[in-house]
Amino acid sequence: MNFIDFDEKKEIGKNLFAIRVNYKWGLVDEDNNILMRVIYDYISIEKGQIWANYKGFKFVVPTKFLPLKYDCINKFINYSSNLGLAEVKLNSRLGVVDENKNEIIECKYDELINHNGALWLSYYDDKKKYYDVYSYSGKLISTGYECMQYDNIIRKTIKGSSVFGIIDHQSCEIITCENKNIKLIGSFYEDFNNKIDIYEIEKRNQFHFLFSSKLGLIDKGYSKIEQVKFSRYNGVKILFFAYRDVSYPSYTDIDISSFSKNTNIVDLYDNDELILTYNTNEFTIKNFIENDCFICESITNKKFAIVTNNGLSTPFIYDNIIYNKEKHFCIAFRESQYKQEEVPTSYDYKNHKTNYKTQLIRINGKEDIYDDSGKLLLQSINLKDIDEKNVLVVKVI
Repeated sequence: MNFIDFDEKKEIGKNLFAIRVNYKWGLVDEDNNILMRVIYDYISIEKGQIWANYKGFKFVVPTKFLPLKYDCINKFINYSSNLGLAEVKLNSRLGVVDENKNEIIECKYDELINHNGALWLSYYDDKKKYYDVYSYSGKLISTGYECMQYDNIIRKTIKGSSVFGIIDHQSCEIITCENKNIKLIGSFYEDFNNKIDIYEIEKRNQFHFLFSSKLGLIDKGYSKIEQVKFSRYNGVKILFFAYRDVSYPSYTDIDISSFSKNTNIVDLYDNDELILTYNTNEFTIKNFIENDCFICESITNKKFAIVTNNGLSTPFIYDNIIYNKEKHFCIAFRESQYKQEEVPTSYDYKNHKTNYKTQLIRINGKEDIYDDSGKLLLQSINLKDIDEKNVLVVKVI
């Protein structure tokens, strides 16, 4: 039996004795073997579990962790998933042990975050916070991250410059930390459990790239990527316009300044699906229609047409095209004739007179009716001779 000079000893469980030296408590077995050092404010048994208080922090001590060589057990990591890992503290530094008391991560960190399928442990170097990332088995995945974001974008400093990358749901780099900037520009759900994220990656050569967590890197170099929102009857449609010159290269380190500044081509994405590629010198997109159709205006003759996602379009012959979001059809106006007409704008109560302005009023022409997939439903009608209800009947038939 070991000899320990203590002030008080009391049995708190089978072969477990709490001992007090001055104002601190420890734990020994019946042979006075030290199970917990004499550093605690108190040690007790509550509902069959050993509890200890260390500097005001109360924690539970499973018997399988005895003898305890750490100051305290901060928490059990993802206990509901039975990982069997515990965050422990020794000399005010954090580490991780497994269920067999093996120290899989050394006690040298300030904070631990269980994030994105891995353990993120922070430390300070020259008053700057960094993260090392470990797998649940204690394998070091990466080191030296300056920030950890919940959109899976990570940052490091290399040669004095911040560089960015992307990690997957196991915190492994899928886009290496070497990019000038990365931002999350969209997310959508294929189903209840399958979330797809869309990122814009800016290389240090100024080229921009799209990255989808479903498709991976979309390997085209863009001069810019814009998010465009179109209002719909049942919400908002978000599309990505990716601008590139015909001579833009793929994912390379070539400087963008060596290429033409005149962007000709736009790749239009619905989430991560390419639905339309068009030349901005031919037409511009004015409005979005359901089923990935667009109302477009010709650059040359300023006429309008409906362009579909497979590249098919109506002729650019229309003076205007109006989309009815609620009724899901388009009215395309052609061969229009106009006259100038004075229309009232406001009433001047002080001088008792009505204010007018001159504007063009369409007095004649033809109208074609299209559904929201670009299919022609009715041709060469005159809307003066048909009401909205009858137009809808024609659409349904």
